[in-house]
Amino acid sequence: MTIWNNIPTRVGTNSVKWDLAETIYKTDGPLLPMWVADMDFRVAPSIERALQQRLDHGVFGYSSPSEHSKQLLQQWLETSHRWTIDPALLSFHQGVLPAIAASIETFSEEGDEVVITSPVYPPFRSIPEQLDRRVVDCPLIENDGTYEIDFNALERAFQTAKLFIFCNPHNPGGTVWREEDIRTLTELAAREGVVLLSDEIHSDLVYEPNEHVPTARVNEAGASIITFVAPTKTFNLAGIQIAASIASTIDLKRALDRTTQSHMTMGPNAFALAAWDAAYGDPESNEWLSEMKSLIQRNESFMTERLLEAFPHLRIAPLQSTYLLWIDYRAYELKERDVMDALLQVGRLALEPGSKYGEAGDGFLRLNLATSEQLIEEAVDRFIESFESLLAS
Repeated sequence: MTIWNNIPTRVGTNSVKWDLAETIYKTDGPLLPMWVADMDFRVAPSIERALQQRLDHGVFGYSSPSEHSKQLLQQWLETSHRWTIDPALLSFHQGVLPAIAASIETFSEEGDEVVITSPVYPPFRSIPEQLDRRVVDCPLIENDGTYEIDFNALERAFQTAKLFIFCNPHNPGGTVWREEDIRTLTELAAREGVVLLSDEIHSDLVYEPNEHVPTARVNEAGASIITFVAPTKTFNLAGIQIAASIASTIDLKRALDRTTQSHMTMGPNAFALAAWDAAYGDPESNEWLSEMKSLIQRNESFMTERLLEAFPHLRIAPLQSTYLLWIDYRAYELKERDVMDALLQVGRLALEPGSKYGEAGDGFLRLNLATSEQLIEEAVDRFIESFESLLAS
């Protein structure tokens, strides 16, 4: 495919990443946005064709997922992750986050404890708090740039908690959890009666030799698990908004369905369903995914080599998954405010500050690699210029 270094201009398309960067970062003038997790690439040609065909039909009434759409996901999970699901346990949603919010409402009450493991995707904290749940943070253990679960802390927290929101693979940092750790987690949840909400939206963005292990695939203990998957992160469809949940039992599915029905948020839109079928069903989409992941790895290698050459005391662990580089600058003993000011004012570069992911993220930056090689080169130059000015001051 020839799309990778011919990215379309996204300014003026209501793009959160490109059109809102100046507002969000409170600065005047254009920024190079390497922050929020969507890609600058055109979607797979197979998905474009499917959307165009749906558009050409010209009628956009209420839509409902077909059995074929369910079967496509079933086949994808079996082929990609060796996970056999029962389509009867599958429900569609308008996004992973709405589904997580509905699950929190379904399986807990106001004042109940919800466990997270920071540094972690910010909505894992904000959604429970907005729903008047108590968030209990069991920070991950950092180990040479990757993360491990603190099972001692988790075991204590599970004694009084109702829910655990699990990021599998993890964001930020891209850690791919080991099978034995996931099995231990399910055993602990089963013993303590904690419902596991397993966000697996990054599961198709794992790099060899790492392998994604679906939480429910190793649930011999019989824990209550709701797994969330979507093509949106994998195939750059975040603006189309579609996801699925897979419950470990029919009772869990029915309970969650009642909540989503009460919110009137059950059905994806007509375009989302067309994109879903093309993403999971057309071999050309898989070809696109393979090429995209190869480009991400090239971008990662280039970015890491250049940054470590310029600043040897940075720590950048090799990506196991995601397209989001996690840069540790703590050895330079810089304040996050000063780092962000330099990036924004000197380099005109928008990255995500690590503190956004909790106190455990302080001293880190998250950088989006899902763009053209030309913009990656420009981002490296801007990063180096920013840090050199900061270290010289």
